[in-house]
Amino acid sequence: MNILKSYIANGWPKTKQMCSEPLKPYWNVRCDLSTHDDIILKGSNQILVPGALRKRIINDIHKGHLGVTKCIEKANNAVYWPGYTNQITGTVDSFEVCHENARANAKTILEQYEIPEYAMQSISIDIFLLEGVEYLVNEDR
Repeated sequence: MNILKSYIANGWPKTKQMCSEPLKPYWNVRCDLSTHDDIILKGSNQILVPGALRKRIINDIHKGHLGVTKCIEKANNAVYWPGYTNQITGTVDSFEVCHENARANAKTILEQYEIPEYAMQSISIDIFLLEGVEYLVNEDR
């Protein structure tokens, strides 16, 4: 990380090939990197996470067993390291609970109904509870 901080402060080599090997993955985002209080940032909100903390960060992001998309959204708002989206995807995909949740929360296909010819030909009824009061909803399609 110290070499990366040096590159950010003093300028990057002219070509990617001239970079030290561990820093080549940062080449494409080099213009977005800055330091603030000894912390490396990508953009204004993503903290660069050192390798030793990445697994822990992924586990924290994934605590609620959110799907891949939601976990990546959370990461996009707070952290960065090269390849983090692939690592998050791999972690989430390795949890069977997440696969079960994804199947349970899969969007259902909306059914299309025929347009009724007269009133009360097609109705829907539902019951719901709001602030301790039960309601019966009747819909004439």
